[in-house]
Amino acid sequence: MCVPGKVAPYGGPAVPFLPGERYTYRTVDLLSQAEKTRTTDRVLDIVGDEVRFNDGNKVSDLFGNNVRAPDGKRWTPYQFFINDYALGKRWRAQFIITQPDGATVGVRFDLRVAARERITLPAGTFDSYRIEARGSDLASGAQLERSAWVAPERMRGLLAMESVVRKSGTVVSAERVELTEHVAGVSPAPARAMATEPVDKPPLSPLAYRVGRLGEWRRPGSGLGRRRGKWTGRRPGAAAGAHASHATHTWTHPLLAGAHPAAAGP
Repeated sequence: MCVPGKVAPYGGPAVPFLPGERYTYRTVDLLSQAEKTRTTDRVLDIVGDEVRFNDGNKVSDLFGNNVRAPDGKRWTPYQFFINDYALGKRWRAQFIITQPDGATVGVRFDLRVAARERITLPAGTFDSYRIEARGSDLASGAQLERSAWVAPERMRGLLAMESVVRKSGTVVSAERVELTEHVAGVSPAPARAMATEPVDKPPLSPLAYRVGRLGEWRRPGSGLGRRRGKWTGRRPGAAAGAHASHATHTWTHPLLAGAHPAAAGP
């Protein structure tokens, strides 16, 4: 069961859903205390602003709000779960649920972050935000109560939720969904930077060779002068002051003696 604990400190920035991430939940009837169902959802992929689970028949947005259920139920965009949580924050969510038979239900919630606390679940102990939501079914007038726990700095998916439905003040249903196991996903590998070559690279010559104590490379027939302590390439027959524009980027052919191109430094 969900056991609230002491006040917990803030744990850092939120993390996103990741491919391969897996959540296992159990649903308990709070009136009878009997376990109703146990389900596992695995993140298949993230496409745009949608997260697809299992074989793609269950979809949420990037924050965990329902978009489409396996039975065909659909939700208009809403934010019960949000990107950034802060103690005392308030917001409203209003949306329409379309049932598989085409019937629609309008729902409205007023939400707030009520506490920062540590809870213990079958999946472990977590520092979490507790969200309190009060709302109604706009068609039937039923009162809807939700208490949800999230730890966005640990995982984007829900930790636990208790849901109560009242009609004329009488509880007609109550259940708790809680995390029993979480398996982390795989972060995408960072993109590798592509190597580039200097734009003033001279044509390669298979006959180039290294000269000078600084290890520059030059083409046969090119002069080599020294000016102000720097080795510079010079055109054959050119005056000492006529230096090539690519003096600090002389190259050799990579097939020569196993050598690789090198650039002369200052």
